[in-house]
Amino acid sequence: MDLLILVVGISILIFISYFFFSSRTQQSVSMVSTQHEYERVVEATRNFLYTKIPKFDKTYGQLLGDMIVNGGEDVVDYGEKYGGINVTKLVYDYFDSHFQDRWNLNLTARTEIFHVLWIPNSGDENSISKISIIDGRELGKYYTVPANRNGNPSRVSIDKNGNVWVGNRGTRTLVKIGLKENGQCVDKNGNSKIETSEDLNGNGLIDDNEVLPFGKDECLLAEVFLGGNDYGGFGAEGVRAVCFSEKENVVYAGLYRERKFFKVSNDGQVLKEWDLSQVGINPYGCFVDKNGIVWISGVHQLKLVKFDPQTEEFKVINIGYKVYGIAPCYLEDCLVINAYEDSRLIKVNTTTNSIIFNLQKPELYQGRGVIVDGEENIYAVSSAKNLIVKYDKEGNELGRSSTCRQPTGVGIDILGKIWVTCLDREIQRFDKDLKFEIGSKFGSGHYVYNFFTSYNTPPITIGKSVEFGYKPKNTERLITFFAPLPIPSWRGEIIYLHIKVW
Repeated sequence: MDLLILVVGISILIFISYFFFSSRTQQSVSMVSTQHEYERVVEATRNFLYTKIPKFDKTYGQLLGDMIVNGGEDVVDYGEKYGGINVTKLVYDYFDSHFQDRWNLNLTARTEIFHVLWIPNSGDENSISKISIIDGRELGKYYTVPANRNGNPSRVSIDKNGNVWVGNRGTRTLVKIGLKENGQCVDKNGNSKIETSEDLNGNGLIDDNEVLPFGKDECLLAEVFLGGNDYGGFGAEGVRAVCFSEKENVVYAGLYRERKFFKVSNDGQVLKEWDLSQVGINPYGCFVDKNGIVWISGVHQLKLVKFDPQTEEFKVINIGYKVYGIAPCYLEDCLVINAYEDSRLIKVNTTTNSIIFNLQKPELYQGRGVIVDGEENIYAVSSAKNLIVKYDKEGNELGRSSTCRQPTGVGIDILGKIWVTCLDREIQRFDKDLKFEIGSKFGSGHYVYNFFTSYNTPPITIGKSVEFGYKPKNTERLITFFAPLPIPSWRGEIIYLHIKVW
């Protein structure tokens, strides 16, 4: 039944895509004959992708997928039972029998990223949750320290593959959790499956028996000790600053109490260490801007630090107010600051290091998280007032909304939705005008400022695109369509199909 539904759905998709993407025919060709020809293309393609090969436990579509994943080679080796299968020959034999040298087929396999939120469960829960942006359901939960340690995770940063780096404020450790939906987890015990935390009973929450012990979950990709080989007892003054650099493919992290800053490779190797005593700050948070410059907040020293990884120069910018939540502007060379108990919204030019504006905002008392959208609007939250406020690029208020209790963080997902995290265990989603949409509760208090959405994670192409067939001989009677076709019983990739007949 599932296969039948999928086939019918694909047929409809292809039919619709025909009208969106193509068809140039001679005016003398009747609509009836054109429709008949198109139906032949749909039927032939559908049968090809979903029909099992005689005496071989795979469909033609699965065989094409294997060919792409294996680099586009003509022959795919299936071992002793089936040997080498010449996929190219099968494709030509099949389509030539239907269209007699009048077809061209191009396929690419790509994994569509299932975008998520990575929300830490701070305090003594010592975990981070993976949340669906569609409905707020908890998809996975991962411990960030061993069972006998107090991790108190808080700051997060997501790499270009959707994996999350999370810092443990209670220890000197930084951990990396892989995004299973993007094929990032590792089969460490060789049993051909990923053993990881999942919502097995479908209740939208990860129950205690669905969480694997620390070190057993195969989506735990790295545990990094910073400045020593022990966990230490830091309370809430361990790893506070965490930020991924897409430009360098590394993560930066800071130990708050010890005033140390580290550069870590994407596989978890400590590459460099700096002493921030020289610039007089305890690293509280950080981000990397589009130019690869690292910005570090020094909340209690009322400073912002600009670090150039190329020159390894630290430059101090005196703000005069608490530099709490910080975030880059979307396109412009600037950043914004939510100044906690100072109740101020501050904007800084990241080229000249000068203050663009410094505005008193009573509504932002105990302001924490802050983020900027693609139109340069600013969203900021106040923990004391249970409030999220939207401002334009000049700092003029555009709207506000009540939130869950003690909001700490704000983020924007791939769909442009605004998410708020709160210490009362709830997260909430709003539209861009701050109209409430959904909320969900899970884990413990969520103490995170921003950068917890995977909005910048692109889809990845698997293997090489492959092309079969002939060049069009009659471009005036060319029927073309393009459609993404999921392949049943395959590994979750999508084959993008582009076919022409004439």
